[in-house]
Amino acid sequence: MFQEWIKQKETHKSTSKVSFALIFSVLFLTLGFAAAKAPLKSGVQYTVITGLPETMLLDQTYTMRVDSKNVAAVPYDVWAEITIYGPNGEEFTNNDIFINWVSYDEDGKMVSNFTLGRNLWGWGAHVDFTQVNGHVINWTGDRTRMNPGVYRRHILYASILGSAPLGNYRVVADVLGEKPQVEAEVSITPQALYVKNDGEWIQARIRLPAPYNVKGIDVNSVKLEYEDSFVQAEWGRITGNSLLVKFSRGEVNKMLEVEKGKVNLIVTGLVNGIEFYGTDTVTVIKPGR
Repeated sequence: MFQEWIKQKETHKSTSKVSFALIFSVLFLTLGFAAAKAPLKSGVQYTVITGLPETMLLDQTYTMRVDSKNVAAVPYDVWAEITIYGPNGEEFTNNDIFINWVSYDEDGKMVSNFTLGRNLWGWGAHVDFTQVNGHVINWTGDRTRMNPGVYRRHILYASILGSAPLGNYRVVADVLGEKPQVEAEVSITPQALYVKNDGEWIQARIRLPAPYNVKGIDVNSVKLEYEDSFVQAEWGRITGNSLLVKFSRGEVNKMLEVEKGKVNLIVTGLVNGIEFYGTDTVTVIKPGR
């Protein structure tokens, strides 16, 4: 019998590397768990809807649900770390653990699905924890970008299997995030986008802070992004200390067809293999408006 989910939100902003931990506690000795607070120090609004108990019983499947949205004006790189603490002096392995992590976008479309430890359900990509010592194992995930306005719903299913030694087990999931390292100055033209006009290129002029040089930018890596969508650069040319790139007007129109008014666009790419980003605001104008 489950209790009603309780939402608790805590939002803070920072321009430096951030870490917001999900450390869960038992609130009731039943199968219903109220939402737990997660300290947050970035532009990502982060809500724990249901958490995991501090002590997990063997052969029980527990569920964690987390909602997140980037409410900042800049992108964040985010990645996860999961650590499982077992009873001191007792060794356990990947075969004793089952964790499945699934993420969905705001339309309910699955965007990632992977399993750690023993793949009981045969779902998603299978990866293993890294053994730290006998009673602690952990895993660090790959970085993914969360653009402004992007929403994610994360569901985690966790079990300590009956093959594990008897004792107390605790799962700690940390979500780490930081802004990309290089912030570029970006100017997008035209500033007013008429979504039915397919005759013009969308241009972006990119300038990089020292010591980076626009000559090191891989034009094939440059994208114009909005939330979960992007348009690839089709052409680029160095002019002075800046790189001018062009994007298909028709593709940009498709990306912004449901928007109107001011929108924040992001230009991203690689300079000497290092990711950069820059933002600019344009106005989307619909016909007859």
